[in-house]
Amino acid sequence: MEHIAVNHGASIEAWVRVQCQTDLLKGQLSPPENFEEFYSFPENCGWKVGNDFKIQPLGKGKQTNLAVFLQGWLFFGLAFTVVQEGGKPNMGLKDLTTSTYLSTRCLNKKLDAWSTWEKKNLDGLKFRMIQVGWALDLARQVLRKNCAYINDRVEYDDDIEDPLHIDDKHALVLMCLGETLSEAKANIMASQGARVKLDGWHADDHAGWGPPRFVFQAMTKDGWCRRAMQLLKGQLSSNATMLIAAYYAYHGSSRMDENHEKCTAEECRFNPKDYTKHILTCTNCDPLGPSQEAIMQILEEDGDDIPLLHFRKDPFRLEVVRFRPKEDDDKIDFVAISHVWSDGWGNEDKNELYTCQLQFIQRQIQRAIGPETSDVPFWMDTLIVPVGPSVKQHLKRKAIRQIFEVFEKSKYTIVLDNGLKAMNRGKPDNPAEAAMRILSSVWMRRLWTLQEAYLSRQILIPFEEGEKNTNNLVALDALEGELRRVTEGPTSGVIRLIKDHLSHIMMGEERQYRKNGLGDFLKKNPANAATVVANAWRAARWRSTSKAEHEVLALATLLNLNYKNTEIENAGLIDPSQGKGRRVPDGLEKLAVEFWNLVQQQYNGSIPSGMIFLPGEKLNCKGFGWAPKTWLSAHEINYPDPLKVWKQATVLDRANGLKVQYPGFLLYPDSTKTRGHILGTTVKTDFKGREAKFSFPVDRSLNEWYSFKPADERNSDQLDRLQAAESTLAIILSGPQPREWPREIALLVEVVGENSEAQGGRETLVYHTHIIRRVLIWREASYLNTDRERLRCKSGVFQDSGERNVCLGEMLGPTQSWWVDGYVTKPNLPMEEDMTDMNDQEDLSDMSRKHQMVYNQRSNIVMSLLGWVTWPRQDATPQSMPNRELEEVPQHEWTTPSVIMSGTAIGRRLYHTLTM
Repeated sequence: MEHIAVNHGASIEAWVRVQCQTDLLKGQLSPPENFEEFYSFPENCGWKVGNDFKIQPLGKGKQTNLAVFLQGWLFFGLAFTVVQEGGKPNMGLKDLTTSTYLSTRCLNKKLDAWSTWEKKNLDGLKFRMIQVGWALDLARQVLRKNCAYINDRVEYDDDIEDPLHIDDKHALVLMCLGETLSEAKANIMASQGARVKLDGWHADDHAGWGPPRFVFQAMTKDGWCRRAMQLLKGQLSSNATMLIAAYYAYHGSSRMDENHEKCTAEECRFNPKDYTKHILTCTNCDPLGPSQEAIMQILEEDGDDIPLLHFRKDPFRLEVVRFRPKEDDDKIDFVAISHVWSDGWGNEDKNELYTCQLQFIQRQIQRAIGPETSDVPFWMDTLIVPVGPSVKQHLKRKAIRQIFEVFEKSKYTIVLDNGLKAMNRGKPDNPAEAAMRILSSVWMRRLWTLQEAYLSRQILIPFEEGEKNTNNLVALDALEGELRRVTEGPTSGVIRLIKDHLSHIMMGEERQYRKNGLGDFLKKNPANAATVVANAWRAARWRSTSKAEHEVLALATLLNLNYKNTEIENAGLIDPSQGKGRRVPDGLEKLAVEFWNLVQQQYNGSIPSGMIFLPGEKLNCKGFGWAPKTWLSAHEINYPDPLKVWKQATVLDRANGLKVQYPGFLLYPDSTKTRGHILGTTVKTDFKGREAKFSFPVDRSLNEWYSFKPADERNSDQLDRLQAAESTLAIILSGPQPREWPREIALLVEVVGENSEAQGGRETLVYHTHIIRRVLIWREASYLNTDRERLRCKSGVFQDSGERNVCLGEMLGPTQSWWVDGYVTKPNLPMEEDMTDMNDQEDLSDMSRKHQMVYNQRSNIVMSLLGWVTWPRQDATPQSMPNRELEEVPQHEWTTPSVIMSGTAIGRRLYHTLTM
């Protein structure tokens, strides 16, 4: 682990030491040195890797224990196979060992040499990188399946005598090596003159290989908050290298062990009121605040003036001054303060802080502006946003609405985080240390600080104060610049990952766009706004807020939504007339509905269509059943990232849901029992005890098959009704045609209606759907291997159970439109504007009944004809259907790509005849 210790702490080298296995050290087992040996190594050692990457004993021949096998295969073997020059490994066993221990002291040097060789030998580089990618992807999947710490458990055995035992440190070392090799490969591919990436041929080189149990047990032993650990794991994408660096960034600090014994993975229960707010050794200074009357006077006025504060001497005090955004923008520089409320920088009762705290803020402002400038105003919510029982709530709302403009107009934003201000920034020539401390800080896990950082022009972060006249401030933009310079080397892959994560979590790219004019950028094109919304979700999901109502308020502020005179404006306020502690409004879902309505109104068409595929609970409100109940979900995104690619403008309709455009399949089961298999209500595993999945063909040759399985454990409460219903079932894909691996996220939906609309001069069908569950779907490489299996399917036995269970799939093209909604399982929120009148309900019910009648006709005929009876392609018709009816169907209707049936031409004509 020496290659990690170089940038993240020398003690890592001594702490994470793993013995080289005797069989390998003495040459009794030779690691693989080329791709052929790499893939045959498991069987040669008595192990097999299943289709799900689970390692199991082969049950015959000589078998090594798991530790020897994995070390030989995924430490030495992976390094020897991947890092080659001219078809030969550029390192040997001695390069990866020191005495009897594993060592990576030479790794960076060898990776540097490999990178240089590859860049000089461009012939064949594309395929070499693909080969390397195959090996790395297999290794990652094997480690993730067998060694990763998921759901508080690992697959290997803890008993040192068991052949399935492997040490936690050992698993960590394997993960870190794999991540380093992946980043080195990514660097080669992205280097100047060697741009070799081919779409569809490479996995994500930046994906984590962990998480490692060793790191999380160390965090638990040190008293870390379990919620913080959960968020950190997500923020760092389960990357083992960054997780151990994050642990060491705070190792020995009391920051992470402040009374978190009662915390869970879902909730931090730390009570900040148990701790004093004084700075350093101060214990008895007086609280101090500005004149409330002066602040109220500015806020009472009709204009947009913002109250700011000046420090004054003799006596030390705060003076309220006025900032006129339209007049003073280019004349007055001021500083905004961003802080962690639970660190003691907030005050729910009075607009006051202790004098020692104010003096600390004053020192940071002086360092930011420079000693020659002594009088610079500042803004801080604790001191300016009115609090207390006698406060006029409309003034508090106005002050909160000003947050967007405050951080946008301020010259600097100074971050106050008690953990960071108590530790040094690390070596000046090693920006990775400071970056890792910032990345792992509490400030990075709070929701309000995300929108404050996003809006800021320049972000300054104070670390431990040193001697007088020394500057402890780290400028975030400058730090990112230092990281970019460091990452120019070929062996800096993990540092590059830190830089990318820091920028990603801080919405760095969007911050740059905002500096050039956020409003114009968002309104210029729905794709721009959709990108900002999507990246805001990515950055927000690993953050938290102490008040649930503040989630929507913070996000609306971040996106600069005009929420004046809406319920969002009241979010989190205390209504004195109803008793302290009651929040207004009570309906969190009502706030979320209001939020999405504002996004649609202000940035028309910009709601990312990929939102429908996100994990977690959905809103229980008609028209919004596609939307996540919370953005602070702490969920990882499935492959492929549905928010990564913006497809087209979406449409939000309160009666129908969100209109999106994706490819998909319509499913035609032949029985209620088969329908139950599709829904997952009748089987958990197949009759051989393997994972439950459902498979279906989409062409009459039976060559193209797809399988899917539930992506979540959460079940819909509609399953019993759906099994007996006659409505169509469908799958909405998140991308084009799924591949064999990795499995892709999709939606299993119920089609509750359909309508025709013009698209590109043609009439196409639009399906109205309700989400049943998320599924993982993949293409089967060789579902039917023999003539016997093909004959079995032609007899109607599609699954391995041996029973008749026919289901045919109809493929829908990438321009297929869907209205997507969820099921309302309890009464809607009391929103008059969201309630559908009785006439609308009757219309929808009528549409659903008509759809079921159409489906019954279509299913009965299609099941008997599609793919099972061969008709001449253009001129023949089934005897049961009059030629006159088919001839009346216009040619353009049945050839529309979005409604093509994956069978014969007669099947396509039949489809449109039945839906007229």
